[in-house]
Amino acid sequence: MSISKPAHLGSGILILSSLVISTGAHAQVPVGQGNPTETDASIGFSLEWLDNANVNQPESVDELQRTVNFGFIHSYDSNWLAFSTDALFNYVDYENDTLEDNSDVTGNLNLDLFLMPKRLTWLTSYNREEAITTPLLAENDDTNISRGIFETGPELFLGLGETNVVLSASYVQVDSDQNEPRQLVDGEDEPLTPQTDGTSKRYNYSAFFRRSISPLTQVFLGGTYSDVYEVGTFDTGVDRDLTFDSENFQIGVTRILKYGEASFSYGINSIERASGSKTEGTFLGANAFIITPEGNFTFAATKALTDSSLGLSISTGFTGNLSNGDTNFTSSDVVERERLEVQFDRDIFDGNGSFNMGISFDREDFETDLRDSDRTGADIGIEYALSEVWSTDLDLSYQKTEFIDQVEFGIDHTYEVTLGTSYEFSSNLVGDIAVSYAKRKNDDEIAVGDAPVQQRDYDQTTISLSVRYRLF
Repeated sequence: MSISKPAHLGSGILILSSLVISTGAHAQVPVGQGNPTETDASIGFSLEWLDNANVNQPESVDELQRTVNFGFIHSYDSNWLAFSTDALFNYVDYENDTLEDNSDVTGNLNLDLFLMPKRLTWLTSYNREEAITTPLLAENDDTNISRGIFETGPELFLGLGETNVVLSASYVQVDSDQNEPRQLVDGEDEPLTPQTDGTSKRYNYSAFFRRSISPLTQVFLGGTYSDVYEVGTFDTGVDRDLTFDSENFQIGVTRILKYGEASFSYGINSIERASGSKTEGTFLGANAFIITPEGNFTFAATKALTDSSLGLSISTGFTGNLSNGDTNFTSSDVVERERLEVQFDRDIFDGNGSFNMGISFDREDFETDLRDSDRTGADIGIEYALSEVWSTDLDLSYQKTEFIDQVEFGIDHTYEVTLGTSYEFSSNLVGDIAVSYAKRKNDDEIAVGDAPVQQRDYDQTTISLSVRYRLF
C-alpha cells in the first residue's frame, strides 16, 4: 500500500506500436492538443515502526521512521509545447539512528517541443528514482541508489503514403550515487559491498521504416547505433571505464486486435569494446495490451544486450517491480538482459473493488562480472471500497532470487504481505494505516572465513500511519 507518493502522470493504455522500437531512441509523440494547464500539490507525513530496521545487519533493532514529503504534479499542453512533471520531495528521519537520515527528490519531467507539427519534435525527459543496488542486499535507505536518467534529442517523422519513416538522435546521460551500506564484522563497522558513483554518456542514432499492409497491421524494420562511455568509481578507489559501440537491427509487426493491440520484434545486437572485443546476441521484443469485459491483460517481454548503468530502464512496456529498471549498479560491464512480465486486473464486487495479479522473470547475464542472477516473482492485490470514503486493500508478493555465479549465497525466497486501509476525511485530507510482514528464507547459509555462519534469513514487521493533505 503506497501512502506517501502521489500518483504518477502518464499512466494509462500503452501505445504498443511505439514501444517495440524503444532501444534508446525516442518514440514518436503527437502534437499538442491545447489542453488547459493542470496542477496538483500535496504534503504528507508518516510514522513507521519497524521491528527489524536494517535487515542487512545480523542484529534486529527496533526503529521509528518519520517521513515528511511534498508531492507536485504539473502539466501544460499547447500546439507547440507539451510539458509535464511529477516530483516527490522526501525527508526521512530515524529515531534510533539505525539508518542514516536522508532526503531526496524523485520523479519525472517531460518536455516536447513541436518544431514542425506532425513532422519534427524535440523531446527531452529526465527521470530520477530510487532503486536497489544489488540483489545480494535487502532494500532499505542504506542500500538504495539514487539514479537520474536525462535524455534529449530530435525526432523526424516522414509520411510517404503507406510508408512512414522515423529518424531520431538522442543524448542520454545516467548519473548514480549511493549511500555506503555497512555491516558489523567481528565488532568492526565495515563496508558491506563495493560502492559506486557512476556516470554514463551515450549518443543514440536510429532509423525505422514502417509500412501498413492492412488497416490493422503494420510491419517495420530499422536499427539503432549507440556510442557509449561509462565510468564507475568503487570503494577501492579504482575507476573502471567501459567504452563501447552498440548496434541493434530489428524487424517486427504491430497488429490492432479486437480488444487491444499487440506487437513482436526480432533482431540482432552487437557490442564492440574500445579494445576491439565484440559481443553478439539476439534481440527479442513483444508487447500486448488487451481490454475485455472480463478484465485487462498486459504482456511485456524483451531480451537485449546493454550495459549495467542503464540496463533496460528506457525500454518501455514494463510496470510494477520492473518499471524502475535494473538492480546491479555495483558493476560496470556489458550485460545481456531478459525480462518477462504478465499482468491481469479486473473489477470485482460489482465494481466496488479491484483485483490484480502478475508474474515476472528478470535475468542479468554479465559478460565478465560474476554477479549473474535470476529473479522470479508473483504478486496479487485486492482492493475493496467499504464506502465512498473508506477503502481497504491486501497485497501479497513472492520473489525467488538465484545467484548464478555466487552459489555460496544460496537461493533467496522472499515473501511479503501488506494489509492497509484508507479513509478520506475530506476532499483534501486522506489518512492511511498499513501493517506489513516480510520474510526472507534462504536455501543455504554463508560461511565467512572462520567466523560463525551468517544467516541470510530475516523477518520484518512494519506498522505505518500517514496523512496526506492536498494543497491545490
